Amino acid sequence: MLPVIRVHHVLEKEVLDRGTLMIYSKWIVGPRPKLEPGKFVIVESERGELLGCGFYDTVGPVAIRLISIGYCKYSSAKEAIMDRLEKAYRKRKMLGIICTECGYRLVHSDGDMLPGLIIDYYNELIVYQSSSIVWDKLQDVLVESLLEVYDSKISVYEKSVQRTRLEIGLQPKEGLRYGNKTTSIVVEGSVKLYVDPRRGQKTGLFLDQRRNRILLERFIAHLEKPMVLDLFSYTGGFGIHALAADAKKAVFVEQDKKAIEILLKNIELNKIPRNKIEIINDNVWRTLRYLARRKERYQTIIVDPPAFIPHKEVKQKGKEAYLHLYQHSLHLLDKPGIIFYSSCSAFLGEDEFKEVIQYALTHTNYHVLTLQRTPEDHPSRPSAPYLDYLKSAYILVED
Repeated sequence: MLPVIRVHHVLEKEVLDRGTLMIYSKWIVGPRPKLEPGKFVIVESERGELLGCGFYDTVGPVAIRLISIGYCKYSSAKEAIMDRLEKAYRKRKMLGIICTECGYRLVHSDGDMLPGLIIDYYNELIVYQSSSIVWDKLQDVLVESLLEVYDSKISVYEKSVQRTRLEIGLQPKEGLRYGNKTTSIVVEGSVKLYVDPRRGQKTGLFLDQRRNRILLERFIAHLEKPMVLDLFSYTGGFGIHALAADAKKAVFVEQDKKAIEILLKNIELNKIPRNKIEIINDNVWRTLRYLARRKERYQTIIVDPPAFIPHKEVKQKGKEAYLHLYQHSLHLLDKPGIIFYSSCSAFLGEDEFKEVIQYALTHTNYHVLTLQRTPEDHPSRPSAPYLDYLKSAYILVED
């Protein structure tokens, strides 16, 4: 029989109507139960109404991570995890993004009713990220379930080294959990990209920009062999797609030396002549000043920075940083040309992003070609709007 935990009745609306998956310790009626982390529990209101079921958490302010709301058809953690993974897989299949050689996000935390868990697929290499002691304790069950979903044709690597773990008192965790594959190569549109979670950032590749990287090829094809500037290039995804569409040259600007090592592998993997690339291993702000002094101009510029607003206390400062970056990048655009602006800051809303772009483009004639949000394999929920963090736009600037 599963343990039952009761929470204040005012949470009935919070859970049943708003779909909140996080039950905080302060919401529990009476003393906090002494249960092992990862224990599968039933959650009821103090009036006895079933609110759902989920996993008990013992580190940080969250006490329970719900994986179903208003009902509980599961009798064990394994049964619940398998059901959620299979549903996540079927959703991606419906969206047409499941394929053996490509990369996609299988689980996007609350968006797939598995709060605190990220799972990315890279051509038979699964990389997952745990933000909770729940998933640390359920590691074996999770790996076993993934092997069943993919018929054991995968390796599983954990990359749980994010800052949020340290903030709640969890140490970083990383390592191969099953199989022998720690790197992979994925097909993305017309290019191949090397994935190395050990040396790369996040789980190895920024899958949230996959759609925009592929889209770049279409725009490049309508320009006359453009010069391309790829700022914060990481492992070169945008620039390599541009070169695949016959750009004249791509200049990659990246500060992370490990990312540049993978970038060089991607260039070799896609058989790109070295005279078509230039790599600047330096700070983007300093590089922008350097390129401006040289009077360099590019017909396509990619501006894909890290999050400048990690928390709401620095929101105004972060907005100013985005504006300055977008403006200084625009000064290097050879018009007519295309500039891509992006923000992965969850604390910057879509309207605010549009406002920053509008200010950056003051006194120019421009057309917004696309305005994109977080892609379909990164689902969000009204109760977890931070999951829909990405805002991006391709903009045609006239002369």
